[in-house]
Amino acid sequence: MAILHSVSNGNFTSASTWEVVSPTASGASFLTITNLVTVATTYVASPTFSPGVVNLTGVWLAMGGRLGTTGTFDVQLYNLTLATQSSLVTVNMTDLPGQITANLKGVYFRFSSGVTLSSTQSYQLRLKTSTANMLNVYYGTTTNNYMRLFTTSTTAAPASTDVLYIDGLLTGAGASTPITVTMNNNDSTEFGAISIGHIGTLDWLTNTTTELRLAGEVYPASAISLLVAGGTYRMGTTSSRIQRGFTASLYINAGVANGRRIQVQDLSYFTTAGATMSYTWTTLSTDMATFSVTATTSVATGWNVGDEIVIAPTARTITAYDRRVLTNVSGTTLTIGVSASNFHSGTGIFAGEVINLTRNCRILCTNPLVRTYITQGAVASIIEVDSTEFVNMGAGAAGVGVFHLNGGGVTSSNTIGTQSIKNCSFNDCGIALYLTFTGTTTTSYYNVIMDNCVYNTRTTTGGLFYQPTAPTGQPAPAVNSYISNNCLIFGGTSSAIIGIYCFNNTIDIENNRISGVVSTWGYQYGQATTYIISEKFNNNVARSNLYGFNVFFRDTLDSGLHPTGNKSIRNTYGWTIYGSVNSRIDDLTSIGNTTTNLYGSINTLGSNKLYFNNATAYGEASFASVYGLYLASTTYPTESFSTQIVFNNCNIGTHSGGDIRIGLVASTEPINLALDLVFNNCNLTSAIEVSQPNYMSSGSRVAFQRIDNTVGAHRTYYRNGLLSIDTSIYRSTTKSSKMTPSSATIYQQFGRKLIPVKSNSTPTISVWVRKSVVGDGSAYNGSQPRLWLTNNPAIALFPSYNDIILATASAANGTWEQLSATLPVVPYEDTAFEVYLDCRGTTGWVNVDDWRVSQ
Repeated sequence: MAILHSVSNGNFTSASTWEVVSPTASGASFLTITNLVTVATTYVASPTFSPGVVNLTGVWLAMGGRLGTTGTFDVQLYNLTLATQSSLVTVNMTDLPGQITANLKGVYFRFSSGVTLSSTQSYQLRLKTSTANMLNVYYGTTTNNYMRLFTTSTTAAPASTDVLYIDGLLTGAGASTPITVTMNNNDSTEFGAISIGHIGTLDWLTNTTTELRLAGEVYPASAISLLVAGGTYRMGTTSSRIQRGFTASLYINAGVANGRRIQVQDLSYFTTAGATMSYTWTTLSTDMATFSVTATTSVATGWNVGDEIVIAPTARTITAYDRRVLTNVSGTTLTIGVSASNFHSGTGIFAGEVINLTRNCRILCTNPLVRTYITQGAVASIIEVDSTEFVNMGAGAAGVGVFHLNGGGVTSSNTIGTQSIKNCSFNDCGIALYLTFTGTTTTSYYNVIMDNCVYNTRTTTGGLFYQPTAPTGQPAPAVNSYISNNCLIFGGTSSAIIGIYCFNNTIDIENNRISGVVSTWGYQYGQATTYIISEKFNNNVARSNLYGFNVFFRDTLDSGLHPTGNKSIRNTYGWTIYGSVNSRIDDLTSIGNTTTNLYGSINTLGSNKLYFNNATAYGEASFASVYGLYLASTTYPTESFSTQIVFNNCNIGTHSGGDIRIGLVASTEPINLALDLVFNNCNLTSAIEVSQPNYMSSGSRVAFQRIDNTVGAHRTYYRNGLLSIDTSIYRSTTKSSKMTPSSATIYQQFGRKLIPVKSNSTPTISVWVRKSVVGDGSAYNGSQPRLWLTNNPAIALFPSYNDIILATASAANGTWEQLSATLPVVPYEDTAFEVYLDCRGTTGWVNVDDWRVSQ
């Protein structure tokens, strides 16, 4: 293995582009980076070295970056034996790369002429600055044993296992020559590794098929095969792409699991761009039968013969996707070489997605069992990848993404901190973007973009976006950051990572589609701490996963950014909304999810103060749902608290177990749920509207107003009874209220009313009641109805803190009876008293009509 350094612009395979590094002059200092040392204002020498007879042409240094911009920097080759200077390069501090963070940056200093060393003499490398505290450099095992590479006048073409350094030439104050090495290699030679430093560029040809394979490390124990250390890696750009008909491929041999990687340091630029595609994904427009060899898409894709496509599952068989190669493309018709193994719907919102995995710009791991990845050494770098295929990268559940990044730039400038991943494919990869995004309000993040990408994995765990740690405190605002228009089709049998997993609710997540997640959620958004949703979560689709959405919507009523248009289709659980509070959710769809379409919590992570507008939740004939809204205690061992949810203009049904299910509360008190559910102008079509209302507290309710869009159709479920409208039995009008108790032992309070009362008056309150008989449908078997006055010491002097019974019924069943009483307390001022009726029983009901008040 040799180490080569670029010394002129030229092709990668040309010997004239490279000079050989002297191993004897560079020495052991190159083997280890221990720490940084600040360069002093007087010469500080490295340990002595005696490399023998060799002609040195320059020296490469590993720098942390400049700390300031004042003065100059001297790099001196010193002959210790003769006490003379052999060569000196003096540069301005501004000629050197800056420092956002202390990451290694390669800088090459070119001597004015070659220096031939003597075999009998000793030498040192000496460094100094004209102004203090301006610069730091890396050293090896011993302080000031600077990490360095001395180039020689010997040239050579790259060969197998060679390690290659690409840097521009600094030759004097204000004098530099940028160096660009053009990637023209196209064979399977495995080179060692590449480092690209200050004003150095590796630029790929765009009109030629090329291939580069790396199977080593830029320096021992670095675990880096491609290091962009202050320079530019350019594998096509959006203005100069790898042209259609040609392929550019970078292979990384990781060696061991996550053993070697691509690393992009601060102030570096990493860009890739293949040929553009009209569509990276689309949907079917007609059903695709099992064993079919053609698929009809909703648009003419423009895809090519030989492209690899994946067709999403559309039923509850999560792994029922098909991955095939195109043999013909004609308009909207795609022909595949091997017939489909599964049926795929092409109907409306159930239509299956079709993704194209093939790109002509590719980065691949040579061993799918060990993987490699791309990491960001600091936040202030530019990573822009477009129309690129990533294959066998990212470790999935081990917590290493294809892109393993740090969360954006440090300023709003588009030239610092961009992390843009667009139109790419992730082919048998782990997590695509693993983002350490843990900032607070003191730090902002910029330009984190994942747009219009496709994803499929057959055997590994993974996901598109994963944020491993919740922000501490209010999450940092994210500027120009979004995860949008992506399509993920999982196929692994153990997909344990959530498709899109985002703690930070300041990132837009819109228009994504996820299917085939075997053991977790398609989406998890937000966290169980009160953070305002300050960005958008709209028009996302989860289909054929174990769970669709696990969301923590917080304070969207305050932000005004209401989640809109999201759809959960044919999962086991549609929506898990526990932990969502003070939020409005518009146009939600949840269809054909096995256990429940909406799943809420009734404990301290409860679903509270939620408003659903125009939601659709129902079970299908072929994909039945047991429940519409299931409120359960979940697994959190805490007491329940108030849950308030309002549904406006929603369609909920049909569900075999009930449109609304109240789950058993995990508490020492068996009935403690304070619940207020209100359905305004909603359709419910299940035989059971509310299942297990007895698990509510006595003051709770599930109320329906204008049910099934019918005027006058109102009813309210209580813990031990139902209050509804009866148009068959009434006293003097065309309808009455109907109280149907459901417990023989516990009274249910019905129909609370506010009675206006003038100051210092004692009005009479009256109401007519009637208990049902067999001829009505069933005879009432419960206790006599009672009229009560609610205690309120703020409006009158009550004799105790108890409610007061005003009157008790006594007439026979089937007879209308008036309950009447003069209020026993005198109000302090014009006010309103609250009165109510109660009863208990297990069959029959009580009709109520003609309330009257006389002052």
